[in-house]
Amino acid sequence: MQKKKEKLLDKIVIKNYNNELEEVLEKKNFDENTKSLLLNILYKIETSYNDYETVKRDVETKDEFIENVINSVKNNCDEIKIIRFQSEENKILGTKTFLVEKKSKRIICYPIERKLFYCISKISKKETIINDKYFLLNKTLSELINVGSTINSVEVMRDFNGYSWTTLPREIESISHNLLYQNLRILVGNRFLNEWIKNKEYIIDYVELLNNRLKELYDAKKCKDFFSLLNELSILLAIKFNPKIKEQMKKEKKDLEERIKLISNNELFVEEITKEKIKLTKEIRNLDETINNKKMLQEEYEKRNENLPLNQKIFSLRILSKILTDEREEKIKKIEKLNELLKPKKFVEYKKDIKQKESYLKLIEVKDIDAKIEKDLRRISNDFFRRL
Repeated sequence: MQKKKEKLLDKIVIKNYNNELEEVLEKKNFDENTKSLLLNILYKIETSYNDYETVKRDVETKDEFIENVINSVKNNCDEIKIIRFQSEENKILGTKTFLVEKKSKRIICYPIERKLFYCISKISKKETIINDKYFLLNKTLSELINVGSTINSVEVMRDFNGYSWTTLPREIESISHNLLYQNLRILVGNRFLNEWIKNKEYIIDYVELLNNRLKELYDAKKCKDFFSLLNELSILLAIKFNPKIKEQMKKEKKDLEERIKLISNNELFVEEITKEKIKLTKEIRNLDETINNKKMLQEEYEKRNENLPLNQKIFSLRILSKILTDEREEKIKKIEKLNELLKPKKFVEYKKDIKQKESYLKLIEVKDIDAKIEKDLRRISNDFFRRL
């Protein structure tokens, strides 16, 4: 009798989920095919989740998981365009099976439920979840964790079908991202990673929190070695999969090489800093003069607005004065930083920081990326998980 009641309650829950999603879909301008795919995704998650939870163990509750899916459709998907196979529209996708445009909240996808679910999970994530102070890693490590999390979320539908559990490697978007993310789940737990991904404030430094968690498992040297490998892998994977980051690294490397030349000659370094300070001081003086001279302020106002599009135009002298004041403050801060660099202790820290950045950017020179990624993955698995 008790089991019958539980089954009845399960059916009511399914109906409520469907109703909740249908209410969201009523307010969306999706075609019937898209709505049908979304409802099928929800049904398959509901059917598979109990088995998934039993096997995976450290997961969200079914309620939490499904609510996240529905909220992602509600808040992050203004348009979902399903492209039919062999149609003229498939030129939009080229060799890809989907496109996710976060800014416009648009998904373009073939009618593959698993791929659409991947897009829904992907579109809800912020581009960066790491503070900007972590040079390059703010992008590469963010991408590693976001991609790993997205692949992980699709697992409930990809590997579980209600009566069997089957992992097909060809259906996993990136084995490397998935393996690293699963390793992190083992180390710090699912909830920690979810809180990190959903965190909206940079006040909490999750990289530091991760380091503290690892110290509970390993000594200081082993923690340092783990982070070194994790950071290296995040950059290698970005080079392999993300052309934008690769191009950014090329530009950063060129700039860094100039700075390395500069710090290798102390006299030249001091001379260049002095020149930069003189230049900034002159710019500050010009800004002061412009802010305090109505005629010059008017001329600057007209000059700046001349080539600006309508949505970026400065609409009053008062606003321009505030902009110029902010620019002045930025230049003062730059001078303060340059003064700090002339202090021996700060100069040593600066050189150390440059060397660290150089080690990251040199990874772009790796000839066989795949071989290097595989080697690092073997190291991270053997050195850090064999004894757990």
